Amino acid sequence: MFYGSKNNPGPLKRTARPYEIAPIYLYLASEESRFVIGQTMHVNGGEYLGL
Repeated sequence: MFYGSKNNPGPLKRTARPYEIAPIYLYLASEESRFVIGQTMHVNGGEYLGL
């Protein structure tokens, strides 16, 4: 099951759109993230916080 699915919509009550999650992937694939090591980035609309 994916976070934000219809069974578990999370606090925003909808699934993420590609343009909302693409920036983190682009950042991680870029040279700007070369010093980002061992981090967890929660791109889930607040699901992790349990809001």
